[in-house]
Amino acid sequence: MLVFGIHFIRIRSTQTLNPTPSNDRSPQIGLPPATKWVVAIYAAAVAIRIVLAFTFGSHSPQIVDAQDYDRLAIGLVETGRYSYDTQSGELTSLRPPLYPAMVAVIYMVFGVGSYVAVSLVQSVISLATMVLVHRMGNRLVGPRAGLIAAAIFGFYPSLLAFNCQLLSETLFTFLFTAAVFASLQLQRTPDWRYAVLLGILLGLGALARSILWVCAVPILGFLVLTSAGEFRWRLRDSAIAAFVFVAVLAPWAWRNTRLHQTFTVVDVMGGRNVMMGNYEYTPLERSWATVTDVTGEKAWYRVLAESRPGGLRGLTQGQIDKLAMRYGVKYFFAHPEQSIPRSIVRFFNFWQLDRTFVAGFQKGLWGETSKPALAVAFLAFSGGYAIVALASILGFFTATWPWRIQSPFPFGVNGLLLLWVVLPCAVHTIAFAHSRYHQPLIPIMAIYAAIVVDRLLSKDWPAIRRALLPSAILGAVLVLAWIREILVVDLRLFG
Repeated sequence: MLVFGIHFIRIRSTQTLNPTPSNDRSPQIGLPPATKWVVAIYAAAVAIRIVLAFTFGSHSPQIVDAQDYDRLAIGLVETGRYSYDTQSGELTSLRPPLYPAMVAVIYMVFGVGSYVAVSLVQSVISLATMVLVHRMGNRLVGPRAGLIAAAIFGFYPSLLAFNCQLLSETLFTFLFTAAVFASLQLQRTPDWRYAVLLGILLGLGALARSILWVCAVPILGFLVLTSAGEFRWRLRDSAIAAFVFVAVLAPWAWRNTRLHQTFTVVDVMGGRNVMMGNYEYTPLERSWATVTDVTGEKAWYRVLAESRPGGLRGLTQGQIDKLAMRYGVKYFFAHPEQSIPRSIVRFFNFWQLDRTFVAGFQKGLWGETSKPALAVAFLAFSGGYAIVALASILGFFTATWPWRIQSPFPFGVNGLLLLWVVLPCAVHTIAFAHSRYHQPLIPIMAIYAAIVVDRLLSKDWPAIRRALLPSAILGAVLVLAWIREILVVDLRLFG
């Protein structure tokens, strides 16, 4: 699949960054200037990934999610069963299966616990995503912006760090970006082959992180409304994509439904997350930490057990998840005075500064780190994200005032890209939000940020000026939320 994807979106290396007419007919010696930039940026991206993989990729999993993935992969290798416990072999659906399956394949080839091998494979996947970002930037804006977007993604600190962790971010970001690219292709050129590809990518993406199966229907519906061509062909292509999507998910959904005796598509975490974000003892701040911070009689499962006669005895994990979903949804609508403030906070939690790895360094998860090194890490991770986020806001309004990215319909491409951003954000705003969850959106943000750099290099000052006011308003709101998170929430919680 990875090889096919790279072949499908290969870059035309003969394009120039800033083409200008020339009367010089003398033979060219060496590579064209644009190609030299491409080679230099990709060579640096490869080099930094290799260095990081061998420097940080050898550490055993320190984060709970990573430890879970490790145990599931080992279970697949040693017992052939999707289970945390290699002794009992008890089946589970707590985590989506695709990422542990990928890690298990690596373990079978290189040996169990080959964390460097996992990091190297993820580095290759990350490079494939970089190629996708490059290609999308080329197609949507131009060669120079495409290369700038690829560079932004290729050296984005948090994503480089995730390559060296036993976490699903790298794989899911690739599948998410590939699905975005396929949807753009289908919107521009109705073709059943693009529809099949989109369906496969949506299905695989959902098997890597279950949020994508929730997003599939709105995306396909939007394509029916905005794609080029006659309505019947648009409807046909979306129907094909939906059929393939369901076909990819069906075997795993069938297994889960039989195991848990209730309809379960990907995992049994959705209901838990909704309830942990929406019940009596959900904290206003850091609700993503409810599972560890709220314990004892106030823990979500204790509250759920007490809400029904007989408690949770005899129920499968899937049935418990369904009960948790109903409880959380009911509480959300019954208590708007709590749900609205919590959702606002979760919205900004989703877009908060990238500090996951800074916190890990502070805790000594990867060895002792000096204070100057922590300061550098904060500037790299949080500062890098802040620059990309603010630039992407300016880039979006630069592209949309007036509409600058071409599409068959006024709301076409920008609307589709915006929908890919809004859907994950909306789901996490209602349920469970953390800065990790905006990482898959960085490729889209990189493209919009590249528009700003491209316009600045072209000295297109009118386009930038038109976008300044709305960008400044949204950017100021985001910056104030970041300041509040650091100066109010963190200081109050941690002194």
